[in-house]
Amino acid sequence: MIESVVNLAAALALVDGDRELFSELVGVFLREYPRQLASVRDAVERRDPQSLRRTAHLLKGSLSAFGGNPAFDIAAHLEARGMDEDMAGAAADLSKLERAGEALRDGLLQLG
Repeated sequence: MIESVVNLAAALALVDGDRELFSELVGVFLREYPRQLASVRDAVERRDPQSLRRTAHLLKGSLSAFGGNPAFDIAAHLEARGMDEDMAGAAADLSKLERAGEALRDGLLQLG
């Protein structure tokens, strides 16, 4: 199950196999993710493409620490919606991001 939400090999490769550093990254992510997601949600609710681009980009960067994962892909899609000023499907994408982010969070907690 964990492999479907976290690419552990890729994530560890990003920190040269340092599991202690990886654990620190997980802790930082788990603390920051709710705030970052709330910023994306706010941008979607306000239908603000510039804020969506910026906040989704920041969240995408955080998600990249865990290798390729569904939440990263959705955040990248939301960032592109912001760049294209395409807010039409942003709410549906946000729901997908919330589910994928929750799965990633649960998977990371299992690793800890």
